[in-house]
Amino acid sequence: MPIRTSIVTGKKYEDSVLQRFTVQAGVVVFDKDVKNEGRGGYVEKDPEKMARLKKLKGKIKYWLKAPDIKAFEDY
Repeated sequence: MPIRTSIVTGKKYEDSVLQRFTVQAGVVVFDKDVKNEGRGGYVEKDPEKMARLKKLKGKIKYWLKAPDIKAFEDY
C-alpha cells in the first residue's frame, strides 16, 4: 500500500485513510476515483480535517502549483 502525506496535518498514512483532491479550473475537487489529471494532494477522510483544508489556500496553491483557487467542492 502506498504511503501518502496529508497536506493538513503533515502526517503519513496509507492511501485508504486519505482522500485525494485536485484543482480543476480554480476549484478544489475531491477525486473519489483517483482519476483526475494533474497534481493531487491528500487529506484525512475526517470532516474536521476537510474543513481545515479550506483555510490552506496558499499551501494548496504552492504544493499543487495551482495558479488560483476560487472555490471548494463540497465533500
